[in-house]
Amino acid sequence: MKRNFFAFFMAGVVWSMLLSCQTPQKPFDRGMSFFYQQNYTSAIEAFAQAFSENDRPIEAAIMHATSLQEGEEYQEALTVCEKALARFPDSLALWVEQMRVARALTNESLLALCRTNIQRLSPQNAWDYRALGFFYKTFEKNSPQALDAYSKAIEKDPQFALAYIDRGDLYYDLDQENNAIQDYTQAIKISPHYAYAYYSRGNAYLNRKQYRQALKDFNKAIKINPRYALAYHDRGVIYYRLKKYAKAKAEWLKAKELDPHGRAGELAEGNLWLLP
Repeated sequence: MKRNFFAFFMAGVVWSMLLSCQTPQKPFDRGMSFFYQQNYTSAIEAFAQAFSENDRPIEAAIMHATSLQEGEEYQEALTVCEKALARFPDSLALWVEQMRVARALTNESLLALCRTNIQRLSPQNAWDYRALGFFYKTFEKNSPQALDAYSKAIEKDPQFALAYIDRGDLYYDLDQENNAIQDYTQAIKISPHYAYAYYSRGNAYLNRKQYRQALKDFNKAIKINPRYALAYHDRGVIYYRLKKYAKAKAEWLKAKELDPHGRAGELAEGNLWLLP
């Protein structure tokens, strides 16, 4: 008995020592963890800290602005971009992010300024290539060049989950669902708590009528973010197609509750009329 107690005690001591030796997560990495879980308030705080502490400041500013836009805080996102560009005027990725904000604000003069700077710069790293992919997809409507840019981002950084997601979304838009699923799956392997990756892969499975796989992915997305209104809505679509109408109604009501004035709420409101 004493021997067992001593062994248990020593195991606890060793575990405590291991915990004390662990390196605290840097603010940028902490921000990405929050972002993947769609906890944008905490992500914003972490990215702001990362920028102020010079922890991957360009990437931190981009993700700070992206997180603000998730909450439709576009003026605040513009301020973040302008502050970052004052320090890093030759960052192509920052100019693309500011162009994204300018589009949301319908600021034509700022859009023109961003385009001029994007055209004068060459991509230097994975984040630049990812941004260039967004530029080609959104502003140039050039899917082949966008795909090429996203692929180059992945070549530069094979662990770049965001680039896999962006390329996957483009494949999805091009009805190349097999390729989209492969990219979403790779993003999940890199970042297992990436709610949007599960949701996106679930959508691809849903379109292919692979309801079991889709349901599994929507369940995982909701487990990561219990307030993921679109995931509830799409889970309701599965139940509706399986003629489980009571479950479909519960999912759509939940989506409407979580996002009454947004896309999920509007879709749910329309779908509720379909119920027998």
